Amino acid sequence: MMKHCKALILSCLIAALSFNAGAASAQTPPGTNTDQSKGPVIIHALQARYPPQAIRNHHQGTVNVLVTVDADGNAVSARISRSSGYPELDNAAVQAVLKFQYLPYLKDGIPTESTLTVPMGFYLNKI
Repeated sequence: MMKHCKALILSCLIAALSFNAGAASAQTPPGTNTDQSKGPVIIHALQARYPPQAIRNHHQGTVNVLVTVDADGNAVSARISRSSGYPELDNAAVQAVLKFQYLPYLKDGIPTESTLTVPMGFYLNKI
């Protein structure tokens, strides 16, 4: 019974996101999934904190973070799948992705744990 309630709630959330797709896509990092039948979907992304040391040292780049999202839509783990080359940027990206809000992957309509790669860009001209 509880799984059916969760599925119903998720269906309502999906309908709401479909209705307000512009707001959802504006918060989703470029290149990430927006189809829940293909994997988890980011419904709220936070801006990663640009580390002050990286700013002082003019470090910039993109970090790809592999995040595991459980059946309830919680980020349960994250690791670097492609480094920026700068540990402080990599760490900031992991911390941000763990705080995102997700809709879980739906396999045959059932929320299922899965992974998602999230690209996080750090560029000095965007701060």
